[in-house]
Amino acid sequence: REVAESLSENQPLVAIRARGLHGDETLPESIEAMASDYVEAIRERQPTGQYLIGGWSLGGVIAYDVAKQLVASGAKVAGLSLLDSTVPENSDASGPSAGQEYGIDLSLTELSQLSGEEQLPFLYEHAQRLGVLDESTPREVTTRVIEDLRRLFSHHVDLCQAYELQRIDVAVLLLRPTEIPGDADPRPDRGWSDWGGSVTVKSI
Repeated sequence: REVAESLSENQPLVAIRARGLHGDETLPESIEAMASDYVEAIRERQPTGQYLIGGWSLGGVIAYDVAKQLVASGAKVAGLSLLDSTVPENSDASGPSAGQEYGIDLSLTELSQLSGEEQLPFLYEHAQRLGVLDESTPREVTTRVIEDLRRLFSHHVDLCQAYELQRIDVAVLLLRPTEIPGDADPRPDRGWSDWGGSVTVKSI
């Protein structure tokens, strides 16, 4: 939200909702399938032209595949903005656990294996980071959102664990927070230099 507010008036920002976030929908079977949904939504909004693609956390991995699919189709992708996204473990076996960056001493695989009750604190914090919940949110809304996130979280982690990056020649902007609860990846680029064009890292 803060990043969106910092953009100029002539730079539109369009958010895409993941399937299953609000209600019972058929979930995609792969990161590529999810990204294909997003490409379709993007082209409905802007059929041609130059694209700036971005995503936060796991959304950055999906954005990466969106950019890959757009480039493969001949579209111009001017840049890929990643908000503290982690390179998937299959493509960065030596990297630190993404879960540890959220102050949780577990890998994403281990997190996905927790019971629903054990996942609740992490999911509630995640929902707050997304800006979809705060302390004033009615209890019934909080329950519904957490339940949707609980279902999506495990599914998305499984998809991310199975996904392997393929290098694309697109400029990458990696935005990293100056304050991170837990152990941050000591590499400034988080390993993304191996998978994109030029990589610029900024702390916010």
